[in-house]
Amino acid sequence: MSRLNLPPLAVFAALLFSLGILCSGPLLAQEEMNDVVRLKSGKEYVGYAIVDTTRNTVKIRTREGDLVKIPLSDVESVTMYNIVREAPGRGIPPRYGYVEEDIPWTCGRTHSWYFLELRAFIMRAEANNLGLEVALGRRFGGFSVGVGASVMPVYGKLRVPVFLHAKYTFSETCVNPYVFLDAGFPFDTYTSTYNVTPSTKYVTHVGPKTAGVGAGLDFAFTKFMDISVDAGYRFYSLAGERLAPSCDGEVKTVGYDELHSVFLRVGVTF
Repeated sequence: MSRLNLPPLAVFAALLFSLGILCSGPLLAQEEMNDVVRLKSGKEYVGYAIVDTTRNTVKIRTREGDLVKIPLSDVESVTMYNIVREAPGRGIPPRYGYVEEDIPWTCGRTHSWYFLELRAFIMRAEANNLGLEVALGRRFGGFSVGVGASVMPVYGKLRVPVFLHAKYTFSETCVNPYVFLDAGFPFDTYTSTYNVTPSTKYVTHVGPKTAGVGAGLDFAFTKFMDISVDAGYRFYSLAGERLAPSCDGEVKTVGYDELHSVFLRVGVTF
């Protein structure tokens, strides 16, 4: 039997190569999602964690794809998966940074302190009317409040309702249900001609006004944008011209028409 003579260096290299093939799979599998956040209550989350000292929170993207936000005061330790199994009481220094930039995005949304909504809508009243709408404001967790405006033709005139806008979003996942309401003042040619200005007295008295309510869904499309679909009801009291009798004959004056409508909106939310 012949014997194969190999240099010692070649044998050592071959062993290292074989060991690398055997170990590469498990190491790569745990490379990104191997952090463990242990709470003081004893609960653990395994995934990719970031400690944000500016907001005093820990955010972890779990291996199941969920994004969990935890107050820093509730966290006992942040450590690597293998180390926490070997020495549960011994942590390693956490990674610091901007949570929104570092956590891998699956489908959860990163919400800024502000919101911007852009909508196209179809409104059904006495006829179908198409319009555009925009709203801008501030978020307070799931609650948002701001101002908005829309442009739409009704009764042959272009109307521009300006309104206060409030919205509540029930979750921060891939699909987020919400409800909203708004109330405001519709500007048009008649309010300008007859110098009719916004007033709180129109809440209980005859005058130009609008109020609405609706519900819908935000579908996470990117990390910073949702595709939004909703529907609802709006009431309008719109200015118009009337002929009124006088000593000099009939004169033109302002009057108001009530309009009850349902609408469907499609757009984006930032």
